[in-house]
Amino acid sequence: MMKHRPLIFTLMCFLHLVLIAPAYSQTEHPDPPEHEQVWRFTMQPQMFGINLGIGYIGFPLFHEVDTTFWLLIGAAYQNVNFFRTADGKPLTKANIGNLVLYDDLSFERLSINWGCGISQGIVKDDGPCRNVIELFAFYRGRFDDAWSGNADSTLRTQTDPLPDTEGILQNTLVCGLMVNMVAYDSEKKMKSGIYAESSLEWGPEFFFNSVVGMCDFLRLNITFKSFLPLFGFSEKTGSCLMSMYLADCLIIDYLTGPHIPIHERQNTGGLNTRLGMGESVRGFEKGRFDAELRLIDNLELRIIFPSLIDSAFAPGMFIFLDSGYFYFREYENQGLVFSTGTGIFFIVMDKLQLTVYASLLLNEARLDGSTFVPVGFSMKYHF
Repeated sequence: MMKHRPLIFTLMCFLHLVLIAPAYSQTEHPDPPEHEQVWRFTMQPQMFGINLGIGYIGFPLFHEVDTTFWLLIGAAYQNVNFFRTADGKPLTKANIGNLVLYDDLSFERLSINWGCGISQGIVKDDGPCRNVIELFAFYRGRFDDAWSGNADSTLRTQTDPLPDTEGILQNTLVCGLMVNMVAYDSEKKMKSGIYAESSLEWGPEFFFNSVVGMCDFLRLNITFKSFLPLFGFSEKTGSCLMSMYLADCLIIDYLTGPHIPIHERQNTGGLNTRLGMGESVRGFEKGRFDAELRLIDNLELRIIFPSLIDSAFAPGMFIFLDSGYFYFREYENQGLVFSTGTGIFFIVMDKLQLTVYASLLLNEARLDGSTFVPVGFSMKYHF
């Protein structure tokens, strides 16, 4: 699989160009108002991959609220770390032994995911013409092909081999409730309002989850976001002169079950999955602190500067404070981690955010002993 890496990279870049290009195309006929559109599209870009959602709202089940039927598809190539000792305990500086950072921790993974589902509105806002309260239910499937060329990697040297060491075919059901009262000001480039979501994800073994690898788990996720505008000025042309707002995201994520896949431990769940504590608390290694219980809070001050090229393009900067709590139930190991930092971002067509930042770890170091990470990168807002 190592020799296919250039092909995988080229394929992912091509998918990015194909799927993002329509946002930049010019047309003589503007899109119809949002309430007249029957198709919805969502896109979650990754470093080497993308997740795409296609929704159809032309067949409402109830009067005056939207019913959206969704089709989901995506793929990604990832280089991942597995932070466990041979007996499965969380890896720390005290028990790292002779492991080579980060060669002995890393493995590679090619993931393909798909799904379908429904979002049913309960209350609709006449202003933005959307559901502000809705129920959702989804089937989600995933296939992982994992490999490591290092025979001494922590993934391959587990005393009790993991059922998804070589990969997994996973099927889950997700249901939940979402409240979305967030408004986006396209002139000032800032958000306001609150968002709340609770969800339950179930992947039982009997649901075709022992064909390749094995999984059997249950996840509860609660996510709350709030956006508070501080000030905003726009020019007569409709472009942003300068604006500032506070943004906060709180996540509670709990996993239980006899077979929890590696990627589920390292991510947080919900309607839109997120990277887990090893990345949500910025500066720490991706995939670290893969505990059953995690509480994460991200606080940001975002400042948007005048558009340089067009009103659809705008630069900005942000300052953040990240906090996290983790609890490994099996080993009764728990702790708190904090980081802070600053960065810059560039908003593209109100759809994509390119972000570069630096992080300072406040009370816990990385496994190599460093507490300052000069460069981090993402292709979207942290939340």
